[in-house]
Amino acid sequence: MSRFFVPEQNIDDAAGTVTVTGTDVNHLKNVLRAARGTKIELVNTAGYVFGCTVETVGKDKIVCRIDSKEKCPAEPVVPLVLIQGVPKGEKADFLVQKCVELGVTGIIPAVTERTVVKFSGDADREKKRERWQRIATEAAKQSGRGAVPEITKPADFRDLMGALEPDWLKIIPYENEEERTLKQVLREYFPEMNKSTGDREKPKGIYVFIGPEGGFSAQEVEICRSNGFIPVTLGKRILRTETAGLAVVACVRYETGD
Repeated sequence: MSRFFVPEQNIDDAAGTVTVTGTDVNHLKNVLRAARGTKIELVNTAGYVFGCTVETVGKDKIVCRIDSKEKCPAEPVVPLVLIQGVPKGEKADFLVQKCVELGVTGIIPAVTERTVVKFSGDADREKKRERWQRIATEAAKQSGRGAVPEITKPADFRDLMGALEPDWLKIIPYENEEERTLKQVLREYFPEMNKSTGDREKPKGIYVFIGPEGGFSAQEVEICRSNGFIPVTLGKRILRTETAGLAVVACVRYETGD
């Protein structure tokens, strides 16, 4: 069944209806040939899935009757935000698409010391963000997500340090870390994965910071460490930036039961 995302203000619980607007109207009318009686799924920003029946098809909106409402089981229990050093070319598009499929709840593109990609100004950063947000929306639809992960504007390394949630687990894979592994850290902070672990309070979410093609500088790693990030090793092999993010997201989701 086709699934579309709608803003909260388009849902009228009292009337039992949801109104579809924007570009999805064209897709429903001209691609799916939706008409009165067509069954579709609509999802709000809170992760609820509405089973709906199309009632009226207008020029710029489609009104649907709500038949059912339930929490989407595809949304992860533990929020996971990927902070990704902006990679070159189409790698960023690929990363956004696949990480949304794997279950990230947000992506923060980061401009670090060794980031090759240059932005001409704030408008350029916003243009890139809009592109990545569109890719995230399509990936969320395709993978049956119950929410669209937010993609922020590319942020400079030092600016984003003070903007992160203080009570989240913060992980930074680093090639010069040789002892502490990703698995060890996850099982230390999520005791249900390891019954021998103590009573440490479970974090409300997880940040994973992946460096760009050239990796992190030693100074950046120290700044991250002083801001609560835990360096971890991903094993004996050095992964490309577009591989590392996917590998870590998949591992985190496996270890946290998602």
